Amino acid sequence: MKIFCKIIVLFILISGCDYKPIFSSKNSSFGISNFKLINENKLSRSIKKALSNYTDLSKKRILTLEIDVKKIKEVTSKNSKGNISSYRVNIYGNFKIYENKKLLKSKKITESFLYSNSENKFEFKKYESEIEKNLLNKIIQELIIELYSI
Repeated sequence: MKIFCKIIVLFILISGCDYKPIFSSKNSSFGISNFKLINENKLSRSIKKALSNYTDLSKKRILTLEIDVKKIKEVTSKNSKGNISSYRVNIYGNFKIYENKKLLKSKKITESFLYSNSENKFEFKKYESEIEKNLLNKIIQELIIELYSI
């Protein structure tokens, strides 16, 4: 009986919460009408896809976003045999925000991550893909915050 009461109280507390995300596309005062991809690559297309929720053109401000994203993977150390033991991946984003063909803001965002090499190449590629996805999500979050601050 005590467990049942605790579950009911917990349910009432959770359902009474009026949670609304702060940076929701529904709450934005801007819409993105056009995406200009400088380097047509997987990273640029991922950012464009993530921001496609903000294409509502009925908003007060209509923006154009220029996206230039590059990934550079570099060797940071080798062992005594000359085999690679660690890498660093850097993702560089250069964004320009326009309104009515007038440049409002230019923003450079850089994220990097240092990681060790692995013998299992299949797992290593999956790990690298996850790292890239996480770094890209950080860049997208920072860009969205920048768009809200304009």
